[in-house]
Amino acid sequence: MLKKTIHTLEQKFTSSSSRTCDVHMKWNNLFRNWVRNISSNTQNDTTTSYSVPREKVDCIVIGAGVVGIAVARALALKGREVIVIESAPSFGTGTSSRNSEVVHAGIYYPRHSFK
Repeated sequence: MLKKTIHTLEQKFTSSSSRTCDVHMKWNNLFRNWVRNISSNTQNDTTTSYSVPREKVDCIVIGAGVVGIAVARALALKGREVIVIESAPSFGTGTSSRNSEVVHAGIYYPRHSFK
């Protein structure tokens, strides 16, 4: 189930327009590393300590909700090495899972409105 969800997200993010092979590889590596970390953590639930992989990255995004994933994607498309850190066992399970599934951009409010 998790691999299918990851594959679906990869397709959405990488097939929306023509991008360089480098960006595809970085984005796919981001998801593969994330899945690998999730898999190793769920298999070792009986232990109290986890080994933390050491990586050199340009940016760390905390939170794998709608905004966190969008920010990570934007940074990766600009050539940055990005890692996403999420405390939940899956992405989008925090606030992003309990909204109306609409990202509100404020388009209904007049310009310079404080709403």
